[in-house]
Amino acid sequence: MKKKASAGNKCSKMKTKDWIYLALLLILSFLPIVVIPWSERAALSPDSSFLFYYPLYQWGLLVAGVYILWSFVKAVDNKAGNRALLWLLPVLIWFVSTFVGFRMSRESRMQGMAEFAKRSQTLIAAIKEFEQDQGQPPTALTNLVPAYLPEVPETGMPAYPEYVYYSGDESREWYANNSWVLIVNTPSVFLNWDQMFYFPRQNYADVPFNAGVERVGDWAYNHE
Repeated sequence: MKKKASAGNKCSKMKTKDWIYLALLLILSFLPIVVIPWSERAALSPDSSFLFYYPLYQWGLLVAGVYILWSFVKAVDNKAGNRALLWLLPVLIWFVSTFVGFRMSRESRMQGMAEFAKRSQTLIAAIKEFEQDQGQPPTALTNLVPAYLPEVPETGMPAYPEYVYYSGDESREWYANNSWVLIVNTPSVFLNWDQMFYFPRQNYADVPFNAGVERVGDWAYNHE
C-alpha cells in the first residue's frame, strides 16, 4: 500500500511539472506577436539601440521556436499519446503569432517610414535650393556642405542609415527623367529588396517597379 501511494504521489508531481512546463511554452509561443512589431519599430527609430538588441530579437525568436518544436517532438517520441496534442498547441500558436506579428510589423514599418520622410524635408529643400542657385542639381550630397547644410545627414533609421543619391544622365535614364533622386535601401528579413524613393517630379507611376508601390508622403515605398 505504501509503495502504491508513493507511486501515485510521484505521478502527481510529474503531472504538475508537465503543466508548468506547458504554461512556459504557451508564454513563449505568444512572443512573436509582441516582439516582431516592437523590433521593427525600434529598427526605424532614431532613439533606439538597434545594433544591440536586434540580433537578440532574431536569435531569441529562433531559439524559442526551435525549443517549442523540440518539446512537441519529444512528447511524441515519449509516446505521450493524447497528451502530445497539448504540446502541439504552443506550436500552432507560435505559427499564428508569427504570422500576425509580421502583419502588425508592416504597420509599424510604414509609420516609421512616414516619420523618416518628414525628417528628410531639410535635405530635399537643400538640394532644390542648390539646383535653383546653380542651374543643376549637385553631383553628390557632399556638394551641399557647408553652404546649404552643415553636414550630409543620415536617415535617422538605425537599420538603414544612409541615403543613396543619383543625379544627371544616370538619374534621368533610370528614374523617369528626374534630374536627381534620393533612395534608401530598406530590406527586411531575408531575400527582400524594398526601397524608399524620392522623385522631385513625383512621377512614381512612370517607373515599371516589379512590385507594389505605396506612397509615403512625398516619397514612395517599393515593396519587392
